[in-house]
Amino acid sequence: MVNLNIALNKVSCSNLKLTKQRKSILKILFNDGHGHYTAEQIHSSVIKDGFKVSLATVYNTLKEFTKIGIIKGIKVSSDKTYFDTNSKPHHHFYHKQSGKLEDIELKKIKISEIPKVPKGRKLDSIEVVINLD
Repeated sequence: MVNLNIALNKVSCSNLKLTKQRKSILKILFNDGHGHYTAEQIHSSVIKDGFKVSLATVYNTLKEFTKIGIIKGIKVSSDKTYFDTNSKPHHHFYHKQSGKLEDIELKKIKISEIPKVPKGRKLDSIEVVINLD
């Protein structure tokens, strides 16, 4: 699992500039260990840390962090994505009422049969989000 030092190193080794705002976002993501965050939650925390940054910049930064593999985007509905600091394969429960995302170990869900992959395509991954009331 990625921690703050590994994340800082990965950003430094990528083509991304390690700005104060990006450092702040990384600290929010990784200071408390593993977590699930929306861009809005990150944006609010960055503002509280005293940085002027737009929500669009936070989204773009999170997208870049996803590309370099330090976080994963977990889409729970058409308009809500969480960013997960656990980039290893696993599944989730999504508690709709509380807005909480909870990890499920990969081995806890058994998928015995999937549809045939379309011609010319290759299966990349299977990730399950179980929505709860």
